[in-house]
Amino acid sequence: MEWGVAKPKRILIVDDHAALRMALRHLIDSVLEFEVCGEAENGREGIERAGELQPDLIILDLSMPVMNGFEAARELKALLPSVPRFHLAIGEQTPHLSVVSYYHTCGMILPHA
Repeated sequence: MEWGVAKPKRILIVDDHAALRMALRHLIDSVLEFEVCGEAENGREGIERAGELQPDLIILDLSMPVMNGFEAARELKALLPSVPRFHLAIGEQTPHLSVVSYYHTCGMILPHA
């Protein structure tokens, strides 16, 4: 590592839509301070990948098959308590903020934001 050059923050993207994962990857990889370290298409796979990759940040969709984002957030909070999570609420249902704060969410990306 060069002197004075910070290591990029590693981000894990967990979303069941491949096109959205690809768009987020493209956006994140265009910023020097960040890099996508991995992707997962459901909450269960996201938990496994987070354990393997130890990311600095997790972007987590709330509505996914196999295991939704709320369930995954609860397990990720136990597995990696210091890793911040941003939740995606792309569908029509927006979660109540008290529910989101329970999972110690760092931020939310809402459909009409």
